[in-house]
Amino acid sequence: MFYGHYDKQPHMTGWKEGLSPIEPVIQGDKAYGRGISDDGYCIFASIWIIKTLQILGIPHPKVVFLFEGDEESGSGHLPTYVELLKDKIGNPKVMLGLDSGCLNYENLWVTNSLRGVAILNMNVKIIKEGVHSGDASGIVPDTFRIIRELLERIEDTKTGTFNKDFQVNVPSDAYKQAEQVSKSASKDLFARFPFIEGTQPTEQDGLNAYLNRGWRPQLTVTGIDGLPPCEKAGNVLRPETNIKLSLRLPPILDNEKALKMLKEKLSKDPPYGAEITFSGEASAKGWYSKPF
Repeated sequence: MFYGHYDKQPHMTGWKEGLSPIEPVIQGDKAYGRGISDDGYCIFASIWIIKTLQILGIPHPKVVFLFEGDEESGSGHLPTYVELLKDKIGNPKVMLGLDSGCLNYENLWVTNSLRGVAILNMNVKIIKEGVHSGDASGIVPDTFRIIRELLERIEDTKTGTFNKDFQVNVPSDAYKQAEQVSKSASKDLFARFPFIEGTQPTEQDGLNAYLNRGWRPQLTVTGIDGLPPCEKAGNVLRPETNIKLSLRLPPILDNEKALKMLKEKLSKDPPYGAEITFSGEASAKGWYSKPF
């Protein structure tokens, strides 16, 4: 079975001059446009792979193409269609998901693990209403400061070290693969991200960077409410702050257990007795394919 999706992410910003999300452009041997790599190529690639085998006279087993249009929204409809089409799908022995990435175009890449994720909104509240910072600061703790303290329970900001409860022992074969990739494509691992001049990655060693990206937990603040725009911000000590957290999980860590641990660690004995509430909780399993 070949899987892929034809829906796309929003247009986004940051397109280089001459490129556009709605006007496909070919430059050199590459095509540029909205969703070409995620995941617009999947239908054409799947058909061309089988057609190439047929042109070359190479036999192949029954192949099922499964393409959907809801992946970027969570694939909520997919299980229903898989159930409805189970007789046509049969029982595939191998499933290939054409929806991953690669570090370069010189090697053939196969993704055999993906991290899981735990997501939630955390609201921190300390007073009933906003007050003048010139009057209250030093007595009323700032909620952003409380959030900083809470997040330190999960990740050490100075070292990047994570709470041990979210870590796993990397399988030996996965570690060997990481070593191979770090030796052959270490530069590609860093070059794919648009660092501005003078900045550097969190980890400059190729092996550790690869393990960070694939097998170690990582925390990102993806949204925040309660802060006014800078041009409208006054001398107000705000009553509450709400942030959205995305915690990437090692592929073999139980996602539901991780989400529960995350809530417990963030809400237990909060600084200054602050009110901690959660919403928008969700999690997804990681995935790890053992060697064939």
